[in-house]
Amino acid sequence: MRRLARLAVPPAYENVFYAADPAAHLQAIGRDAAGRLQYRYHPEWDQVRELRKARRLARLAATTQVLVVTHLPQVAAFADRHLVVEKSSDGAVTRSGVAQLDDAGRVAELTRMLAGLEGSTTGRAHAEELLATAAGAKRR
Repeated sequence: MRRLARLAVPPAYENVFYAADPAAHLQAIGRDAAGRLQYRYHPEWDQVRELRKARRLARLAATTQVLVVTHLPQVAAFADRHLVVEKSSDGAVTRSGVAQLDDAGRVAELTRMLAGLEGSTTGRAHAEELLATAAGAKRR
């Protein structure tokens, strides 16, 4: 039951079917209030899918200029240059800008994207692993 609860299928979904196999990439299918099919995937499948997207973008970027706006750390790790949008407000005026991150800044930003907070030891280790994976894939 814990596995099904972690899928976070909204209670409003109707005709929900759950996978019997806990390792299946597609874990649940149901219909939302508008009658559209909605899917819940295995958490590891999401990560595999995002890494595949990142690798495809990296291959495209080898021959073409590519600009990607993403909240996916798996995609951001494959970037040749990592830019971050900064926003500040004094209550009356809102300012925004773009800054290019150095290596340490990339690790910090990917850690924040992965863990949702700064300074996470686990998030930092995962960020460093993602960057190493991306660097290895680009060398091929």
